[in-house]
Amino acid sequence: MANIKREKEEQLALANMLSKIILSSSNISVLTEGFAKELKRFMSIDWGSIVWIEEGDTVCLLPLSGKISLSRAFESTLPLEGTPIAWLAENKKALLEPDLSEASQPWSASFLGKLGKQEIRSMVLMPLFSEGEVFGSLIVGSRKPDAYRERELKLLKYAASQLALPLANSLLLQERLSTIVQDLKTPLTPVVASSGLLAEQLQAEPESAEAKLSQNIQRGAQELQTKLSKLPDADRTRQDT
Repeated sequence: MANIKREKEEQLALANMLSKIILSSSNISVLTEGFAKELKRFMSIDWGSIVWIEEGDTVCLLPLSGKISLSRAFESTLPLEGTPIAWLAENKKALLEPDLSEASQPWSASFLGKLGKQEIRSMVLMPLFSEGEVFGSLIVGSRKPDAYRERELKLLKYAASQLALPLANSLLLQERLSTIVQDLKTPLTPVVASSGLLAEQLQAEPESAEAKLSQNIQRGAQELQTKLSKLPDADRTRQDT
């Protein structure tokens, strides 16, 4: 009874703190940093990552916390095939590796090897759901074997359920922004090229109204093109800082 009461108190405490974190910011890096801090109060976490699946069968990885050291071998993108994320997407349930020296799945150890985290002994991958489909995962790992049991799995499952919606919304916003940028870039490219050619042709009369107009068009189009090229990167930077 005492253990059940303690677990309920822990779940309630975690729920309260995660709710405050979600309400305080929509920045994914801020959210994951807060989640990592709270989860570390209840379990051993030596490494962690948020992973999502992008079009083209690629997985993107974001460190769960800026305070978690990264190996020089860390890769922020990997092919989906041959990773635990592919297994999650197919089976739609958590994957627990209690001792990676005896991994239940052959690609678990190789996955960590690609990330330069061979020292991790136990690992949990919690699926992140959107509209019933797995689009990513909350991953935590420990240098200790058998670090995650029923108590830790319940807490991680709850944390993943709370993180899924803000992450899915952020990724959707980024996708829509990229689409808008591309739609604007397509007609803008010939404007930049044509105005540049026209400006060259009118160099003999640089003070003419036609020359000044063509220069203004070229300058404005180039500035807009530069700003548009920075938008997707800026959105990703807001997530990664």
